[in-house]
Amino acid sequence: MNRFVLLGAVSLIALTSLSGTPSPVITPASVQCALPLPADSMLLERAGLIERLNSTFQKGSDITTIALVGAVNMGGLGKTTLARLWAKKRLEASPALTVWEFNAESETTLLQSMKEFSTQLAQTPDQKTTLKNIENIQSAPDRESKRLAFVQGTLKESKDWVLIYDNVEHLADIETYLPQDANLWGKGQVILTSRNTKLPSTLGTIVTLDSLTPDESLTLYSRIRYQKDPKSLTPAESTDAKQLLAKIPPFPLDISIAAAYIATHQLTPTAYLTVLDKQDATALKDDAKVRYQIITLSLQKVMDTAKNNTECMLILGLMDSQNIPADMLKKTTDTKEAFTNDMMKHSLVTMGTAPGDIGTLSMHRSTWEIMYAYLVNTLKLSQSHPVVRNVIQKVFNYVYATIDDDKCNILRLLELHTQRISESVLFTADEKMEAIGMLGCIAYYEIKGNESQELLERSIKYFEHTKTGGKDLLARLHLHLGMVHRLNCKYSLAEEYLSKSLQEYTASKNIAGCIDSICLLAHTYYVMGNFLNAKEHLEKIKTLNSTDTSNKDLILRIASLIERDLGNLSVALQYINEAIAHRESMNKVDQLQAWNIIYKGLVYRDMGDYATANEWADKGDILYSQFDMTTKMYACVKFYKSSIYRFLGNYAEAEKWLNFALTICEREATESPMEIGFGKTLLAKLYHNTGYLDKAFTEAKAAERLYIDLFGEKNLRTSWIRMTIGQIYNDQGKYSEARDTFQECLDVHRTMLSDAHPKIGKILSELGYAQVKLGDTKQGHANLELGLKNYEAHYGKDHLRTAYVLRLISDSLQVQGDLKSAEAAALRAYTICQKANHPDQILSLERLGDVRLKSGNTQGSDDLKKALNMAEITFGVDSPHVTRIKAKL
Repeated sequence: MNRFVLLGAVSLIALTSLSGTPSPVITPASVQCALPLPADSMLLERAGLIERLNSTFQKGSDITTIALVGAVNMGGLGKTTLARLWAKKRLEASPALTVWEFNAESETTLLQSMKEFSTQLAQTPDQKTTLKNIENIQSAPDRESKRLAFVQGTLKESKDWVLIYDNVEHLADIETYLPQDANLWGKGQVILTSRNTKLPSTLGTIVTLDSLTPDESLTLYSRIRYQKDPKSLTPAESTDAKQLLAKIPPFPLDISIAAAYIATHQLTPTAYLTVLDKQDATALKDDAKVRYQIITLSLQKVMDTAKNNTECMLILGLMDSQNIPADMLKKTTDTKEAFTNDMMKHSLVTMGTAPGDIGTLSMHRSTWEIMYAYLVNTLKLSQSHPVVRNVIQKVFNYVYATIDDDKCNILRLLELHTQRISESVLFTADEKMEAIGMLGCIAYYEIKGNESQELLERSIKYFEHTKTGGKDLLARLHLHLGMVHRLNCKYSLAEEYLSKSLQEYTASKNIAGCIDSICLLAHTYYVMGNFLNAKEHLEKIKTLNSTDTSNKDLILRIASLIERDLGNLSVALQYINEAIAHRESMNKVDQLQAWNIIYKGLVYRDMGDYATANEWADKGDILYSQFDMTTKMYACVKFYKSSIYRFLGNYAEAEKWLNFALTICEREATESPMEIGFGKTLLAKLYHNTGYLDKAFTEAKAAERLYIDLFGEKNLRTSWIRMTIGQIYNDQGKYSEARDTFQECLDVHRTMLSDAHPKIGKILSELGYAQVKLGDTKQGHANLELGLKNYEAHYGKDHLRTAYVLRLISDSLQVQGDLKSAEAAALRAYTICQKANHPDQILSLERLGDVRLKSGNTQGSDDLKKALNMAEITFGVDSPHVTRIKAKL
């Protein structure tokens, strides 16, 4: 189950990915939707209409609006085709033009289209952050008002744009969202299509589409029926065609479907009219009656072709008429491509492509309305009808499968369809509330935390009250609500709902659900710093005896993270290597694999092998940047890279990428407290390394406040930040504060980590240093020796981290008056750092100079001069390190 990457790379540590393919790159200020049109051989360009649109727009003002309406109150006159054709010609002349078509049938459909448009418009990091903040506004009217302002402002920056508002029923429903003021929207053109023949003239230019002329009707018919123009017809073909056309409505929709039927089944017009007349439409009159007969005849033919086709049609009937995922029919029926091909042959559906290269089916709204009415009347459908029950179950299963697979581009399409489901009369009250829960799950994957929470809680409340939901349904809802709380960094609530989910999946013996819940719970405990509980939960998966390997690399990844922070680095490396190998065996080269590679680098970092760590982190960075370079996930890639640069002593690169990453996270400050806290901690460490203690302290305290709010005072992750604060206290000479801080850190760490863990070694070293400075030399030096022993065991006797403790020990020995041993410790530290060509050699040489001068050895002055020269080159002449060393000369 791929449902974890949304929660943040530090808070969730990128357990999985949204997509296996990079997002398409869109040229800034140029967004274009698909404009499906009939094939060129069947496209009827009606005389003078394109020229009329061009002429009207050329004469227009900054915003020019044209409404295309029919001479009669029916669809199928070619309004949408004309609008798309004109927009396509504009695009051919101006490829950078922004073009979008809204489904304006109702305010609900328009708002959904506006949401998708705003998503496509948000291309820069700032725009994406702005839109994300808009999505999290709880009040729907406020949210849509802000979204509209975002769309207006973004379009205003465009050079030009074309907006199509298709199938407007009631102008009042969309008027707020209709461009009228160029000061808000900028300059562009608007086309409305509507069946409403009474649109006010104040709207703009009203262009009325009449029925097709006899010549136009004949041209369209002959192209579809015979694949040639009228001039190439035989006299008999021409006569037959005219005979047919005199009997059916002179509208593109009717002619297209009739011609397709005749061509597919090789009928004569006379035979077709005979069959057509048998279609029952007694309640209708005139053109409406004939249209109903034309469409239902074709529908019935498709229904008779295969047993499952009726179910397929009902699936389409339950959805909105536009942009139905083609994948849905493949996954819910046994028809494969046959049904779709049959519907296309009869000119009942068109194929299209939605953002993300998702294949879609769309129906003319008149066709869709007649199909739905025909199915209901013919089959006498009701909530209890077996076909309805079967189809609804299949549709729900498809939506759930799409949710479980995190197919986000399809989920965006399903949002509107699920909204329609929640209002359908064929669905029971339980099913409508289940659809509300589905919408909550979909909203989670669209990173709309507040909306998701409201929908999920509404659905959960209903099913907990009615007791009609079943364990698996509530488990799924609780699982997603837990993930929403993780998304909002409310980890205690996340733990509560994920635990409920696990209990419910366990009760229903749903092993796959149990594994999902356990993985999420384990990682939630990991994020909260409770590594032992995380490990204990993850080990429960073994007891399930599952043969499913779909979650194998996820489980290995979490296990590696836990073992790494517990200090079991060889085990962590084994697990992450297995995760990488498993993903390679599936031929997956994606964001997940990028994170696996980065995590391998972090294991080497914690082992102290910074060169190897950097190599793996670079590989992961290069791979990840193919998919994302703007979100806080990418910021966390750079946080980790920065930490390795700092250990390598490349402070300039570390600072550059730290500031870059923090800038990204601070754009999403309300949703990124952990990431910001993590970044500020790294920045505090960097300032500490470079001698800027006041700046280091400011950043560390800011991080501490964020972590206390997230995890509390006595938490391991909070304690990690306090270790940095304690170091700063030591370097500032505030030894009492340092001692108290490190004693508290030691108590917290020992609840989770063994004394062999290097963090315990660091705490003991810093605590011992403060104790020595405060006069408790015996206990202090003993702790320093324990710290040194810990680091030598973990990193080796000649490691940079070991050299750090040796510098502290040198200071301790100076305080105790053992200058010979102090010099030996400082010399050993300097030798280690010099061999590694690390900036810490400057601090080690400074210590060596100090102790030699105190011993009366004049070489100490040379040591300090050399250290000063290196410090000026490395840190700059105005750095605190330079100032401090100068004061000693």
